[in-house]
Amino acid sequence: MNSVGKTTLNINPIYKFLLYQMIKKDLSSHIACDGNSLSTYNIDHKQKMYGNPLYYFVLRKIKKKIEKVVNGRLSPHSMWFNVNRKGGRTINHNHYTVGEDKISGAYYLSKPENSGNIIFNTLDDKVFVKVNTNDLIFFDSKFYHETEENKSNQERIICGFNFLVSYWYPP
Repeated sequence: MNSVGKTTLNINPIYKFLLYQMIKKDLSSHIACDGNSLSTYNIDHKQKMYGNPLYYFVLRKIKKKIEKVVNGRLSPHSMWFNVNRKGGRTINHNHYTVGEDKISGAYYLSKPENSGNIIFNTLDDKVFVKVNTNDLIFFDSKFYHETEENKSNQERIICGFNFLVSYWYPP
């Protein structure tokens, strides 16, 4: 995958509310979170993905939506949630691991106005991608990315994820 994909994914507002109640219990600091940001990244990914029916529901919906777009079969690798409060952002990073072909991405559960967008960094440019609530962004795990600072008084809530990709090529 050599580009950034963008689509939308709608999840019932009641599920989102319940999801946020669970996320709040697991938030802690993380190296990629800057300013007033917290993450569930440090919680065991396998337990988060498969041990909680609501997390698994979200993971399956994301997987199904992306598989419609890419020519490959996806296997869940990791999933976490970032909450960026006013002044919070995610610093420049990528999700690449040698030997793993992964698609990474973010699902915006809540993206208030003035809460910042995602930025992809190339060797000579920054590409700003405007995002909204319910946007699903996915990209090659090698892509460096960051978010703009949240300047709103509301939280930007993102579900981050990685999927391993296996491609099938006809004979």
